[in-house]
Amino acid sequence: MMEVDSKLEEIDILVCKNGKFEYYRPTWFSGGKYRTTLKARQGVDLHFIANSRSVLENANLTEGMDWDDIRRQLIDMYTDRSTGGITTLPMWGIKESVDIEDGVTRDLGTVWLLRSVAAVEVEIGVNESIFKLAEVSLYYAPSAGIIVPLAANYNTQNDTYLAEMPQGATCTENYSITDITQNKMTSALYLYENKYTGILTTNDRRSRVLIGGYYKSSSKKTWYPLDFVDDNDDFMQIVRNHKYQFEVTSVAGEGYDDKEEAAKAPGVNIDYGIYEWRSEKDEEIAIHGPCYLSINRKRVEVGPAAGAMAKVSLTTNVPEDLISLLLEDKKATVSNETDIFLEVESDLFRVELVREEGKISFLSVTALQKWKDGNEEKLILTAGQIQFEILIVQTEGTDNSWLVGGEITIDDRESDD
Repeated sequence: MMEVDSKLEEIDILVCKNGKFEYYRPTWFSGGKYRTTLKARQGVDLHFIANSRSVLENANLTEGMDWDDIRRQLIDMYTDRSTGGITTLPMWGIKESVDIEDGVTRDLGTVWLLRSVAAVEVEIGVNESIFKLAEVSLYYAPSAGIIVPLAANYNTQNDTYLAEMPQGATCTENYSITDITQNKMTSALYLYENKYTGILTTNDRRSRVLIGGYYKSSSKKTWYPLDFVDDNDDFMQIVRNHKYQFEVTSVAGEGYDDKEEAAKAPGVNIDYGIYEWRSEKDEEIAIHGPCYLSINRKRVEVGPAAGAMAKVSLTTNVPEDLISLLLEDKKATVSNETDIFLEVESDLFRVELVREEGKISFLSVTALQKWKDGNEEKLILTAGQIQFEILIVQTEGTDNSWLVGGEITIDDRESDD
């Protein structure tokens, strides 16, 4: 599982009351905390905008402006997240109904942040002798994205998610990553939300993934398009703060010779599945003072067989001696294995906190018994003053391993002819 970027740089606060903008303040890092000064006000909403100061500085924000009008100005025009040195991603979070007293220093505590982009990863599940991956490209990535989400797009009660794009934005940009190791991307590609459905115009195309590589012993690079489709072969909307992980399960022949042709063509000679995870506002990244902890989900599902495994990606800058795990009533111990930091085991599950390249990278969960109804336990992950409660559930089936079978021949793009 690749690390999804969670680096925090500039953090700014937009102060609103009753849906009207009042002012905004930058923060600065001092004494181990992000600090700023706020006016004495009762019941204000604090919108935290991370890694987007240049956007704020160029926005025309005036007192009394409606929050919806502000949102439409907070648009990031930079979609190419594959360039070396690009380490930050726009993020947003909110604390509602906060009372600020004059002359009183206050710790606002943990702030939950939501990424403004989606991540894409590709992994080749066949041997390099069959297909060797050389390049992954995103075609028709949206040219811009709104940093602050529309609240109505995140309805947690009925589990609906809707994408949003700035008015006039098109999907014409494309970019690639060629840093491949053992048939895997070494970093993710990022793109803004894409809500297009149905028949599209030339410049308003649906985002899709292209992979380029070498089939069997051929020295000719060949191209395969992959679409964002669900288990019913229906196109998915691409939504912020989700990750779309493509796993190629078989390659039966060469793809297209020309990359641009492949970008507009149906899929051919390839089977793949998509594992989509989505992170709610309270499941993504928490910061407390200078420390952060990011985890991709707080409900972990493992398959029905004994030995079934699941991974949960995790990043943090909290020192290891301040990190602990508690599985029900069992406390984790430091492992003797080099790549495993903490491990804990109950009758149902084994949980390991794993390092990659010397950094804590993911939680590994293994089922120790066959499935039966009620096989679930609670894991408490503590990092300094940040704490996550994670539910581990063994399922009769599994909802994170379905495949899209057969050739993908659906294509609703208009040709350029």
